[in-house]
Amino acid sequence: ADVEEFMPTTDYTAESRTAGEKDQKAVELAEQQQKAEIQRILEDEHLQLLDDEQKESLTFLDALTGQPRDDDGLLFALPVVAPYSVLRTYKFKSKMVPGPMKK
Repeated sequence: ADVEEFMPTTDYTAESRTAGEKDQKAVELAEQQQKAEIQRILEDEHLQLLDDEQKESLTFLDALTGQPRDDDGLLFALPVVAPYSVLRTYKFKSKMVPGPMKK
């Protein structure tokens, strides 16, 4: 058997290259549209993306909030003791009042 028998006979022409280029352009266009949609959503929610340097400087404490959103997953609760007027913006709160018992 000759080696030539096993070689592919497909000739990659300019048409197949342009089809590949069109596919690449379609992928790039879809990525641009996706980025534009993400940017629009962020602007609607008044949010901004952090760059890599800012992400690296974040600590676990930066993730704590007194006002969780509906889509936030709560991992744990941290009790806070403060005047009730300070806690008025917290979503979950309870008021401790002294009981009728004497000291």
